[in-house]
Amino acid sequence: MSYEFYKILHLISLIALFLSLGMLIIGPKPFKKIIMSLHGTALLLLFVSGFGLIAKLHIPLKILSPLWFWQKTLVWVVLIGLTPLFLNKKEKPMTAKKITLFISILLALALYAVWQVTYR
Repeated sequence: MSYEFYKILHLISLIALFLSLGMLIIGPKPFKKIIMSLHGTALLLLFVSGFGLIAKLHIPLKILSPLWFWQKTLVWVVLIGLTPLFLNKKEKPMTAKKITLFISILLALALYAVWQVTYR
């Protein structure tokens, strides 16, 4: 597959990831399983397309790979770890403080990941 295919797949899965995270915050509770499956699928596609992009760029994956690779991997792992923390296990609505914290963390992670690839 081409570099452009992986890049488009990466961007679409990133959009789907943030869409699913937003739906976890304000989405309807009966659709929680569907939202979580969208979240998992988006993470998997993001992971696969990211490694596809790395393969197309011919970047060797060694212990001493480029620093941005490990930093983006850390961002990816944090995005996975954030989901259970902000899942609303009870049926009461999330507080504004929790929603603001969640959105701030997501925005900071997204901006950091984009900055690492663009300016480093």
